[in-house]
Amino acid sequence: MKKFGKFLLCLEVCLFIFGKSVSAASNPYPKMQTIDEVTTVSCTYFAWQQVYEKLGIELPRWGNAVNWYERAKKANFQVGSEARANSIAVWQNSNSIYGHVAYVLRVNGNSMFINEGGITTLKHNQETNEIVKIPYNGDGIYYNNVVPANKNRSETSLLVGFIYLTNELPKDNNQDKKNILQEVENNENDNTNKDITYSTINEQEKNEESKKHIFNKEDKKIAKKKKVKQEENIKSNLNSNQEKVVELKTSKTSKEIMPKQNENLSVLRNLSTTIFSLFLMLLKLINIV
Repeated sequence: MKKFGKFLLCLEVCLFIFGKSVSAASNPYPKMQTIDEVTTVSCTYFAWQQVYEKLGIELPRWGNAVNWYERAKKANFQVGSEARANSIAVWQNSNSIYGHVAYVLRVNGNSMFINEGGITTLKHNQETNEIVKIPYNGDGIYYNNVVPANKNRSETSLLVGFIYLTNELPKDNNQDKKNILQEVENNENDNTNKDITYSTINEQEKNEESKKHIFNKEDKKIAKKKKVKQEENIKSNLNSNQEKVVELKTSKTSKEIMPKQNENLSVLRNLSTTIFSLFLMLLKLINIV
């Protein structure tokens, strides 16, 4: 009996450990992210983990934070613009394509208390006299952060809405979950899991803007050169036309003068003939006399 009791105890321990390992959820997002040389816990990883730990809900993989709202809606999650406790807040960044998400703990009037990852802060480097970014609280996680509940966090961090969560996944969610996963796998690139928060400045976007500015300047230079060339061509054509007009006028004048010159020559010839005839007649008369 004692051996049998020990066997049952060992079996229960094994089942407990096995059950835990099977039921443990796997977060589909990478835990750490490096943006602008600052490494923090990514906001998507942290928000997913908060939902699982607090509500026991294993969310699908929805890609970049900015996509969570629409993809949750497609997966039959309830969404809306009202801040509620135990929901996910979604923001989009006006100067990036990634967005930001956070777990809403509670709401108090026009403010809400959130837990979020991917947060950076600024620090003054006294040696170099530069302002540098560092992970907030050492890892980029901010607990009980107070932010506006019904408006944008800043001029660049725009509130998209909220994903409302319950202790049970929506009905028929498994198929939608598969569809979302397939869609993400087909469409997301290598940068899918990089999420930029409201406080992170996207240097790549700035570089793109700088490139556009340079291209615009080059385009303006090319356009200016084309305009100058067109003006030179127009002037050249005008000069050529003016020369043709002068030639035409000269030719016309020559045509008008030629008949008059011919007429004068004819008169001179006739006059010369007459004078010569008179001279001959005069000689004859002299001989006669």
